[in-house]
Amino acid sequence: MILESVKSFERLRNFHSGFDKIHDFIKNNDLKSLPTGLIEIDSRKVYCEIYRVNMQESENSSLEVHDAFIEIYIVLEGGMTFGYRDRVMCDDTGVVYDDSGDVAYLPSEPSVYLVVAPDNLIICFPKDAHCIVGDEGVVKYVRFRTKV
Repeated sequence: MILESVKSFERLRNFHSGFDKIHDFIKNNDLKSLPTGLIEIDSRKVYCEIYRVNMQESENSSLEVHDAFIEIYIVLEGGMTFGYRDRVMCDDTGVVYDDSGDVAYLPSEPSVYLVVAPDNLIICFPKDAHCIVGDEGVVKYVRFRTKV
């Protein structure tokens, strides 16, 4: 997991082939003015979803993991707290992986919490079990996904 400012994301653009496309999308769009919903950047290989949620009404989620995608979250308004645990340290006994949704929910608890403020991003790799554990109020954020 990487915590970074949006402005510094440029230095990571060569880290993965999808990061360059995500960087260009961020550079050429006003993320804060985008409506909620799905936006394809490179078909379903690189895309983003814009969310606006009331964190007081959302339930705390279980740790989730993905095999096919890297996720990048950018907080646009409000604040969010992420939970993290190394995937190899999680209990995956009896966990069923949903290939169609590229997700499995693990019953383990986060070992680390990160508070992410607006204009910062967090990158979650397949080894990173993660969840949004909340914050108070309405939060607008974007989740980019790129194929591994």
